Amino acid sequence: MTVRALADLGQGARGQIVELRMPPGRRTLPSSPLRPGATVYVAEATGGRWLHVRIDYREYSIPLGVAEGVLIEVPEASARCRHGELSGDAEALDAAAFRARYRLP
Repeated sequence: MTVRALADLGQGARGQIVELRMPPGRRTLPSSPLRPGATVYVAEATGGRWLHVRIDYREYSIPLGVAEGVLIEVPEASARCRHGELSGDAEALDAAAFRARYRLP
């Protein structure tokens, strides 16, 4: 298994939350769906400021800033597929377009 940030997963990705990394002084509420062990499916990743995810069969909109601190364990096949996508884009796009597509500095 491979662990990645929820913000880095593409549409259709699935996995389980293994860890939450919240900024100092912030924490989730006990009723939050963001908890280790929860099953996550990325329903929509439009490249905007939100991810639309299904967590344990309910849908939520998660801000990218929060999604960056949610670590997801994804199956190895999904990680290989994502590597293939990124490699293909790296070959096909110029550096500026690649950085823009993946919100890199």
